[in-house]
Amino acid sequence: YSQDPAAAELSSKFQMLEEGEGATKSDIAMGVEALKQRKTVREVMGSLRKALPELYTALIAERDAYMARSILSTGATKTVAVVGMAHMDGIEAALKGFEPVACDLN
Repeated sequence: YSQDPAAAELSSKFQMLEEGEGATKSDIAMGVEALKQRKTVREVMGSLRKALPELYTALIAERDAYMARSILSTGATKTVAVVGMAHMDGIEAALKGFEPVACDLN
């Protein structure tokens, strides 16, 4: 994780969860909320890419490429794609020149 204090705190909370020591409902809730943030997901994916590059390629990079090709193959002028946050950066990079439009579903 980065040297960002919030990321360091999150990392320590995840460590506690992994070890099963001292994790409260509040700690778990904080971890879940943090994983809903794109910045956190980027940090986790970066750590995965560094630590286990083959796994990252199989679980993330290859699927990003496949999903991007699938989106492009529709031939549609507008396409809605619902993807997991871990795949957003890779798909957006593969779709250079296309403009993503955010949708607020609330």
